[in-house]
Amino acid sequence: FIGTKMVDQQIPGAQLHNDASQPGATFSTTFTLSESTDAYYSVAAETSCQYSNNDCPAIRLYKDDAIITTFNTANETGIEGLSAGSYTIKIENGPFQTGNTVSIAFTQKIAINASQANEAIVGGLRIKEIQFMDYDDTMINSKQYNYQKFDDATVSSGRSLNPPVFVSRRIPFSDCS
Repeated sequence: FIGTKMVDQQIPGAQLHNDASQPGATFSTTFTLSESTDAYYSVAAETSCQYSNNDCPAIRLYKDDAIITTFNTANETGIEGLSAGSYTIKIENGPFQTGNTVSIAFTQKIAINASQANEAIVGGLRIKEIQFMDYDDTMINSKQYNYQKFDDATVSSGRSLNPPVFVSRRIPFSDCS
């Protein structure tokens, strides 16, 4: 299959980590989005803790000096819907912090042309064979279909008109007991 596939791309400037040996220090970076996007974030923490604890680094995302999100100081991933504009990520070490290295990184999904066979993953069905049956389930005739390019039988003739979108949500589980 040759078509379009979605890949993760780091958002330039949207990665930050702290220096855990500097209590009370603030680390920051700024990045700009030219258009709205779903930004996928990944937080890595040496030790999970609550940002309200003075020994714990606080991780925050700002837009126009306003806090958009305060992230948990824990190993976690998620999605933030961000509009076009400039953003600042800040990691503020706690004043009594004696360790705990943390980092955060943002990526976005982009569509690229999959120029090699079998690069893109998409859904869909194709008919392999149609069998024509008699009233007593005896096959009368059959028609088989192949989906290769005429000039190269090892390459599928399929084309993706739009990039696939894969969605998953965490759904709480209850055993109803």
